[in-house]
Amino acid sequence: MTGYSTATLIVCGILACLRVTQLSLNRHDDILISSTDADFWESWHTAAANSSSIIDVDEIPIANCARDVFFPLHRGSDNNERDNNCRGMLIRDDIIITSRECSKYNFTFTFPGLGILEAMPHSSLNSHQISNSRLGFLETTAPYHYYSVYQPVRRMRMFLGRQSNKDIIIECDEENRPIAHNFPLSNNELVPLHDLEGILPNDILWDDDITKTSMSSEQINNSTHWWWQRAISIEEEEDTFDQLLEQYKGPTGSLSISHICEVIDPRGHRSNCCQKYQNMWKNEETFSGQHFFEWLDYGAGRQALQQKQRIQQKHKRGRNNNKCSSTSCQISCFDERTHHYMNDEEVSQHEIYITSSQDGQDLIARYKYNNELVLESGNRPHTYVWDVNRVFYVAPYNVKHLSLLSGQPVLSGGTLTIGKKGRLWGINYSSGHYKPQIDAATMMYQDFKDNGYNTSSLYWIGWAGRERAGKEPWSIDNCRDTDWETIEISGFNPDALNQSCHELTTSDTWKLKNGDWAPILSDI
Repeated sequence: MTGYSTATLIVCGILACLRVTQLSLNRHDDILISSTDADFWESWHTAAANSSSIIDVDEIPIANCARDVFFPLHRGSDNNERDNNCRGMLIRDDIIITSRECSKYNFTFTFPGLGILEAMPHSSLNSHQISNSRLGFLETTAPYHYYSVYQPVRRMRMFLGRQSNKDIIIECDEENRPIAHNFPLSNNELVPLHDLEGILPNDILWDDDITKTSMSSEQINNSTHWWWQRAISIEEEEDTFDQLLEQYKGPTGSLSISHICEVIDPRGHRSNCCQKYQNMWKNEETFSGQHFFEWLDYGAGRQALQQKQRIQQKHKRGRNNNKCSSTSCQISCFDERTHHYMNDEEVSQHEIYITSSQDGQDLIARYKYNNELVLESGNRPHTYVWDVNRVFYVAPYNVKHLSLLSGQPVLSGGTLTIGKKGRLWGINYSSGHYKPQIDAATMMYQDFKDNGYNTSSLYWIGWAGRERAGKEPWSIDNCRDTDWETIEISGFNPDALNQSCHELTTSDTWKLKNGDWAPILSDI
């Protein structure tokens, strides 16, 4: 190992490396760094103070590109009690390289963009270190970047050098990417980092990965923070989306989502415009190499959409700029519209079952988990989905259909109206996500018949929502046009469904719109 007290230290700025060859305070790119020359250090700090490309970490000059990733470690929980012997390199959001001795203790440190976080000994990585290693690891409490396709994502904060370079701690390449070659111990020795290969996780980035990576950034409190990830091809990402969509498809006759984007959105299932954003990502002149959501939230996608919003706001000056319409693609509106997807416990509390009243004339809805009657709808009907196992789930009107079963396939979705004492009064098939057709209404009607329910005890609305889509209400003609043989839902017979469809669309309780029966609501 070579100490930088007697060696030349290379520090690189944004555009060029600053090679230290001689003492010259008239030029910032010719600086000899010697830890034993006190007069020199004072002069160096004076010069470096005028250079935006150099920062100082515990009297070690480090290039500005490393300001987020090389820092002092603190013993106190308030981040004020500095341990002068301990420094850290943040290579991944949850992994800090430090000295072997320092890897035995708990610290706090300033995490880029989040403030003060804790770091403690990384038991797993430290156990894999060779016995005579001078390096160790800390594990941070940083949260995951996000969950992508239900897998947690960590951000890579720097590159490690595979080739031994005894004179460099951290350098910056022409794209301002930090590349660490050595770690400085408290006695001024530099420990090469290339020996860590095989000990660190496989996703850690090395300097020969640089041409195969993409960069992301985030601005917090007027400071920009960068990270990198291995680049992907557009074909790989589209294949991932297609595979996921397959997982969300049910048997023929069931209703599946048409676009996977909202379901797997790691930032809260944002609705509206997701497909338009994805088209923008795909059609970039030079593909970014980023996963779609990385591009959208931390890459060129967010910058483009912010610019688009500024243009829209400029054109709408003097109007209500804060209003987000149902079709607005402004990024602020897009980010505002997030929907909660229920977990298993929540879903169980929204499951209902239906029974006949004692006289067999009415249908009564109760919650399965507590046997209580479903509350009266009032002026706002309940949202419902009917899953592939023919189980109903209901929620308040403002809950989205995808929220109830997290985008899983269903047999139907829409709204239903509950009257006094849990009476099921009417049901429609209006769902913008699932888009039920007449076969959904027919299977439900057939299922009610199979259970011995009085199908004339409620109104079946075969029109609600279709006018907005410019479509005609369902009629007996739709029964004739449906290929019932293609339905693969267990328990349904094609001939029986065809007959039930004709019965349903000609029955007295078949209504073409909510208004046909709305006046009766005052009596329920």
